[in-house]
Parts: sequence; C-alpha cells; structure tokens
Amino acid sequence: VVQARIQQLAISKVLVTIHGRHKSLLVKAHCDLGESYLMKKFIDQALHHFTAAKEINSGLFSEYEDSRQFHPFILMMIGKCFIEQKKYAESLEPLEKALQINEQQIGKEHVSNVNIITDLAFAHSKKGNHTRALSLYNKAIAIVEKAFGPQSETIASLDLDIAKTYESLANYTEAISYQQKALAILSAVESTDMIVLANIYITLADWCTKVKQYEEALNALKKSVKMYEDMYG
Repeated sequence: VVQARIQQLAISKVLVTIHGRHKSLLVKAHCDLGESYLMKKFIDQALHHFTAAKEINSGLFSEYEDSRQFHPFILMMIGKCFIEQKKYAESLEPLEKALQINEQQIGKEHVSNVNIITDLAFAHSKKGNHTRALSLYNKAIAIVEKAFGPQSETIASLDLDIAKTYESLANYTEAISYQQKALAILSAVESTDMIVLANIYITLADWCTKVKQYEEALNALKKSVKMYEDMYG
C-alpha cells in the first residue's frame, strides 16, 4: 500500500506541475501516503506528509471551498502522529484547531467531531489534565447518544476511556461504574470480540478488588474464565 501511495504522490506532482491540475490532488496524495505510513507506524514519515498537506491546503482556502472542509482532518491526523510519538503537549494545538474549525463549519453536534474530541481527551489525560479529559469524553458521549442512541458501541468505547481516566485518578468506584456500563452494551452485541470482552472483565475484577468488592471481583473473573473456556475449551 505504501508503494502505491508513493506512486500516487509522484503522479500527482506531475499532473499538477506539468499539466496544470489543481493542487488539491497533492493534498489528497500526501494525506493518503501519510495514512499509509501511520498504519505502518512510520510516524516521522506520516507527520512529514500530513504537514506538507497542511501547508499546501492552507494556500487553497481562497480558491477551493473543499479545502476548508478538509483542513480539520489534516490537523487531526497531525495530532494523531504526535500522540503516537507520545508528544501529548504538541498534539493539543492541532487537535484544538481541528475541533474549532470543524465545529464552526458543520456544527458542534456533528458526529465527525467525536474522533477529534476523543483524541483531544486522550492527550489531555496523558498530560494529567484528567478533569478536562472527562469533560471532553462526556461531550463526545452526548453527541453520539443524540445521533445513535445510548446503546451504541461507540458509547461503550467512550465509557471504557472514561473508566481508564478515573483509574488514573485512583477513583476506582467511578471506574468500575463506567466499565460496567461498557460491558452491558458490549455483551449485547454479537460481533464483540470475546477476548476483548474477557479482558475487560479481568480489569473490572482488579478494580473491584482494590475497593474490596470481592464478590463482584469473583463474578467478573468467573465470566472471564467462562469466555476463555468457550473459546479454547
């Protein structure tokens, strides 16, 4: 895939430079290659191409309306690269800008904000800004609930993120509550990976033990063991 994207970028450069095609071709080619590098965990290369895409795209605002709509995605991907590099402080600016632009263009309740908000919350949590992270996660939940209802798998994922944040605060009671909310949703979804579900129960058991909820911990472990037995005998 990476080689194909490299060829795509080379062709786009020829089309733009020699044949006068629009520079938006270069923006897309850099982003596609950046995504391929990011998937392969070649983060420096991914960041280089997303940054190139941002610089080209910024110069197209006055002549190409779609460039404005695409810009939040580019900024979000730059933020993701910094997160992958564990440069959480550096990820905040592009993610904040991405969210600001996206909210201005398509509204604060649009579901496309959720991915940006989630990345931003994660970065804040890693920096120790747990209150800000929790506020952002709850903001994402409100958007998803309005769009898809309270039993969405995305809600479960956000519940797990909130649980981890409360764990970082050593607030195991709240962590347990959100872990249980996630489990209630995921247990009802047939496509849920049983290994993932079993590991969520193991984490729940650990937290229950920390607050001396031994019966709940034992029940969680039993459910985890049952899942592994069903999978592997």
